[in-house]
Amino acid sequence: MTTQAAYNEDFYAHQMDASRTSARVVLRTLFELYRPESVIDVGCGTGSWLAECQAAGVDDVIGFDGAHVMPHLLQIPRERFLPTDLSHSFEGKLPRRFDLAISVEVAEHISQSGAEQFIRSLTSYADVVLFSAAMPYQGGTHHVNENWVEYWALQFQKLGYSAVDCIRDKVWHDPKVEWWYRQNVIVFVKDTVRGELFPGFPFAPPRSLVHPEMFLHAIQRGKREDLAFRDVDYHRRLGEAVSSGRVLREEELVAYSLLHEVSFEKAREVEPPPPIDRPRAIRRDDLGQARWEYGRAVLGPILHHFCDRLRLYFAAYPADDSVVLYVARGGLRLGYLYRRFLEQNGLEEPIEQKAFGTSRLATAKGCLTRDFELAGRVITREFAGQTMRSMLAAVMPEVALDLPDATATLPVTLEHFQAIFSSQTTWGAAVREYFERQARHLDAYIEGLSGGRKNLLLVDTGWAGNTQAMLMRVYPQFNWFGLYFARWDYRGENPPHFSHVVGVSVEGTRYEKARPATAIFYYHHIIEDPLEPACASVECYVADPLTGEARPNVEASAESVAPGDEDDLFAGIVAYFDQTSQKDHIAIANRAREAYERLAADILHPSRRTAEILEVRHRSADFGKSEHNPVLLHGGSASLRARMHRVRTALWKQGQLALEFPRLSPAATRLFNRVKDAKP
Repeated sequence: MTTQAAYNEDFYAHQMDASRTSARVVLRTLFELYRPESVIDVGCGTGSWLAECQAAGVDDVIGFDGAHVMPHLLQIPRERFLPTDLSHSFEGKLPRRFDLAISVEVAEHISQSGAEQFIRSLTSYADVVLFSAAMPYQGGTHHVNENWVEYWALQFQKLGYSAVDCIRDKVWHDPKVEWWYRQNVIVFVKDTVRGELFPGFPFAPPRSLVHPEMFLHAIQRGKREDLAFRDVDYHRRLGEAVSSGRVLREEELVAYSLLHEVSFEKAREVEPPPPIDRPRAIRRDDLGQARWEYGRAVLGPILHHFCDRLRLYFAAYPADDSVVLYVARGGLRLGYLYRRFLEQNGLEEPIEQKAFGTSRLATAKGCLTRDFELAGRVITREFAGQTMRSMLAAVMPEVALDLPDATATLPVTLEHFQAIFSSQTTWGAAVREYFERQARHLDAYIEGLSGGRKNLLLVDTGWAGNTQAMLMRVYPQFNWFGLYFARWDYRGENPPHFSHVVGVSVEGTRYEKARPATAIFYYHHIIEDPLEPACASVECYVADPLTGEARPNVEASAESVAPGDEDDLFAGIVAYFDQTSQKDHIAIANRAREAYERLAADILHPSRRTAEILEVRHRSADFGKSEHNPVLLHGGSASLRARMHRVRTALWKQGQLALEFPRLSPAATRLFNRVKDAKP
């Protein structure tokens, strides 16, 4: 890949905002210790770091980088940018020196054979150098010499410079700074002026520190295990050399770059271990075994019927102009079951299938700038009774807003949110910038998912389809169709987007005795919980640090979608699919009807034991909130008042009645259901 091809307009568009925000924090930290009057940035890109220098009052700035940088993207005056081939010596290009030289995340693009020359040229311009470079396995665009901090320290030592590690501790946990800067940024100072410019910082050899965020990125990439021993040995030799001052022989200084033995692109092609495809043998206690059996005998036939009907719905759409999007999180496991259904019956699905990482929160963020009325209402509804400060902290935790108290303590309403969003203040601009960035990322992500096709088929557990409603209004160029397990009009409003929503298994507004499947509306968590993999909910969209492509902030792994150790209900469901080879639609529907009848009886009139079997895990509150709500409440006072309070507040009220009044529960639940059924 050429530099020109790698660093195109799309690359800089994704990189620009994050780089400048990082620069603001890092430079502020440095300038508190050392205040330059002139700065040169070698490998400046669009000039975001120099622009922040100018914003801080340093007007004398110059940037060097290749001719691939597009002038219209520059964030500094064009006369301050000098096209420079950094792969060759640039010493003497300017007949002057500066107070500070910057080169951040650049040196890894210089081949090992040119590394010493690059550092020599860099130090020819300043006695103080703000430096960072990608470490091994960091990954990125056109990296040819990923190396340890100790490696670069040795290059600087040859020229009489030593490290002052004065920034990393201060920014390590600051989310406004990208993790690669937090991990790698070091100041190198000429030894002859070190004591004068940085008093109080005695010499200490720098250390390579792996930031947790890099670790989390790296473990998701396939690697060759045989490289590990070589890597550890190489790092130890570098560490010993930089600590003792011993000069390594040239043959010892073997480049530890993935490109030395296997290129980064090749490393990414290494096949990862196959995902767990079949449920492992798990030793279950009596309750776990009962849940597994319930999943197999009751929920299995219900979801098997869903998959059979889903295939019939798919047949109505042209395969060449449609794509199936399994919506995170519940849709991912529905896709997992659908693939098993096809495999077990020797069938194929002609429509391309993809995972769609989103949530109501992430979609609302991406849609807000184009449809504030709907997306803003979706967001503010979740925070009724709270303050604007708490809502914004939950919705946009990456942004530190300095709201005045009078504004921060306002109650959450759509009008107050609109006022903050429209405010011509620094904090209003920060709010708008955040949501505009989310809009750009969501645009790019959806465009990539569509692959140029018109019909986008959303598969999820469903219920009200609020996420689809936002997508339909903001992206009308696509035909959005929701093929959900259930369509539940619990407000009785029949909203406009319901014309494009199908409850493949269940539709309705409330429980109807003649339709046992609608009992799920009393306890929809019995469907939602088994279908939710053990992964975090998507909260926003980001630019991938390796490719620049827009993606959700979290992505479920194949292993998390498969049944885990505590997924007794889902493991039972999967067991039913693995044991069932059935193409007869009538036979499949009859089994599902029997299962729905049993499920309805167990939801409406559970015994204490049934309540224990069907009690699912605590339900997490989405929209950036951290609390988890149990479906059944345990413990507390045994007084009648306390028991009735728990029944009123439990998510599954019939189940709570069975826990509170086990001997009276049949009569109590019948009375409760009659009262509920009588309500309009």
